[in-house]
Amino acid sequence: MVVCDDKNVVLVRKQLSDCLQLLEHYKWLINSFVLDFFIDSHWKHLPSSWKDVLTNITPYDLANWLDHKEIPKYKEPWPLSLLALKQTIKHLSLDRRPVENLNSVKTFLKIPENTNSWEFESELLSESGGQHASLKHVFRKHVKPKKQYEMCRLSKLTSTISNTVNIDKVLDIGSGVGHLSRYLCYNNKLQVACVDGDDKLTHSAKKFDEQLEFTVDKMLKRGDTTLQLPRAPVHVTCHIAPDMNLDKFHQLLANKFSIRNPDELKYGILGLHTCGDLGPVLIKMFTQDTDAVMLNSVGCCYMKINEHFPMSCFTKERPWHQLSYTSNELACHALEMYTDRLRKEQEDKLKVHCYRALLEKLLIGRNEDFRHCILKTVARAHEMSFVDYVTKATTNLVNSGRLEAFSEEELTDPKIDAQLGQWWEVVTFYTLRLAMAPIIETVILLDRCLFLYENNVDNMMIPLFDPIMSPRNQVIVAVKKG
Repeated sequence: MVVCDDKNVVLVRKQLSDCLQLLEHYKWLINSFVLDFFIDSHWKHLPSSWKDVLTNITPYDLANWLDHKEIPKYKEPWPLSLLALKQTIKHLSLDRRPVENLNSVKTFLKIPENTNSWEFESELLSESGGQHASLKHVFRKHVKPKKQYEMCRLSKLTSTISNTVNIDKVLDIGSGVGHLSRYLCYNNKLQVACVDGDDKLTHSAKKFDEQLEFTVDKMLKRGDTTLQLPRAPVHVTCHIAPDMNLDKFHQLLANKFSIRNPDELKYGILGLHTCGDLGPVLIKMFTQDTDAVMLNSVGCCYMKINEHFPMSCFTKERPWHQLSYTSNELACHALEMYTDRLRKEQEDKLKVHCYRALLEKLLIGRNEDFRHCILKTVARAHEMSFVDYVTKATTNLVNSGRLEAFSEEELTDPKIDAQLGQWWEVVTFYTLRLAMAPIIETVILLDRCLFLYENNVDNMMIPLFDPIMSPRNQVIVAVKKG
């Protein structure tokens, strides 16, 4: 948990500053493409003491080094710098273990009452269909288990805070086809506006609204009154931007919500996995919008951030804050699932990293224009030979006439076999780079928290979701004073 207010802001700034110093020291690592492993001789850049240990490390021990929860016990002594790196990452990065309840939010908001309204409902998923136990069947249709889980947890947070601060309207921005909006509206009795910039998604969301209402109507005719539908969500097709005309936006919302006096409009802003720049744009909008009282923001797709990092004055003043597309893309990887794969001895599936890196070298040997080009995705690549992988991966390039197909002689050369034998080095380098992902995400999100604080909005951040179910699991919570 992170709280960014007068009492804790010095600690937040220190954590962010230390993270940036660590990233600056390892910028050569976070900005390296694994597919350039052979071209740029990545393995040679590692300290020799690291290579001595990592060359023969087992997948299980590598997983334990990567896992912050484990204290590895190794048969051979490890270099102190590698052990120190693990502990530094653990100390500086955000805790990703999901909260068991919302009591920390209640404390942050200074809510005195002792009720169970801050407790989550049952989160069990059925063994057969992976359906969420606390969801009525009408809310499960078209919704994958991951989304069901996110809906339940985020809806509980949103509705509980809304009731506490006496607002009954929420804007679900980037709502897509409206699964979360429908659940907030029909199950949690909030008035919800689905706001999305894509008119096709708005049209689909309306269709799903109609399907749900039709299903409930059939239930009522059968005498099943377990679900009563209040007013349906309203739908707004609108692009959210920092320079948008908020007065016009408020008038549009007032019309949608059937409010005669726009001055009476008060609402919360909700963004679940807002892609790229949309996440920081919502935060900026929240600080500027006098009608916005509450914010729940979960970011996603950091590599698509083009304009809104850094946000805070504090980060801008740091000597180094040069995150790139490459480093931000790294921050989106699922560390927990990767660790689990290593532990379950599924490291053979990671051979594709070596295949792709070696193919990159071959492609550039033909023409520099092929650097980092998009290749065809190859399913179950680890189960096939390198020859078969190359044939499938380059199909589109060959068929378009841009590339002459590689011959079997080229792909079975003894030098190729020797480099394929380095696949574990490629996997180990990939793992070292992946270890920095939590630090990058920490920098991006703490920067957002500091921006809110600098704009007179206290805030907090908690890991709301299980990272195995939902890797981007941190939610920033803010409520304006007064």
